Amino acid sequence: MTTYTPITDGAIDQDSPITVALMTALRDNPIAIAEGAPGAPLINGAIAAAGTAGAVGTYALLRRTSGKGEGSGETLGDIVSGSGLVYSGINGPYDGTSGTYSVGYMTEGTATPAGRWRCMGDARTPNVSGSTVGNNYSATNWLRID
Repeated sequence: MTTYTPITDGAIDQDSPITVALMTALRDNPIAIAEGAPGAPLINGAIAAAGTAGAVGTYALLRRTSGKGEGSGETLGDIVSGSGLVYSGINGPYDGTSGTYSVGYMTEGTATPAGRWRCMGDARTPNVSGSTVGNNYSATNWLRID
């Protein structure tokens, strides 16, 4: 990934010389911005469209690895460390007799994403009773913010 280098006002005032460092920053910064380099301004949509999975600005379907208790959890806008999330998926069994899919089930991922993620949906633990309460963690879309 290309390194983003902030350009100060002092480096571009009318009396400042053109330096190799300034020209390098002018050449590399647009690339670093497009790649979502640390410290670079984010461009909505551009990073997600061309980004590497898990990069800043990308979305992922993730689930919590631990709950906050029955009926609670993250909702729209909450921020969580990637260490408390795992990549997830949804699948639904196909009934070959009736030709229909039944309600989807969340798959159990094991890969933990890096960085911090903003909840872009509802990841609250369902209100259920019985011995499975501790195993019900909802998956939703998350946006990597740093």
